[in-house]
Amino acid sequence: MQSNVFRKTLDEKNNPMTFDIRVRLLRETPFYGPGVSELMDLIERFGSVAGACEEMGMSYSKGRGIIRKMEKMLDFPIVQRVQGGRGGGSAKLTPRGKELLDAYIAYDEDIKEYAKARFDEAFCSFTRNTNEEGCV
Repeated sequence: MQSNVFRKTLDEKNNPMTFDIRVRLLRETPFYGPGVSELMDLIERFGSVAGACEEMGMSYSKGRGIIRKMEKMLDFPIVQRVQGGRGGGSAKLTPRGKELLDAYIAYDEDIKEYAKARFDEAFCSFTRNTNEEGCV
């Protein structure tokens, strides 16, 4: 039979303490976060709002609503759409939309990197081996 100390050690290795942080942009209410960033990235990659929504498992109307809300909050166009014809329509980010996506991704990465370093520092005694001098 395993001792409680051994079981606790195994649990800590198999299910370590971690943290979660989500960066969201607000204007009174959130309008841009990880999901919107993914949607914009997929629009840019697929060249299609419908294709991006499908990839995310989101309805086209929901995706269009997210884009409309964001454009209203920012007061500039994010997505440039070309109406469909025989070959179907297309979409791409406007230069400002691409700038926003790139800025968000860089900011999100910076915040998460800082948060990880602070987490490791603040919770080291809960997440790593410690000795009499502190964290190792």
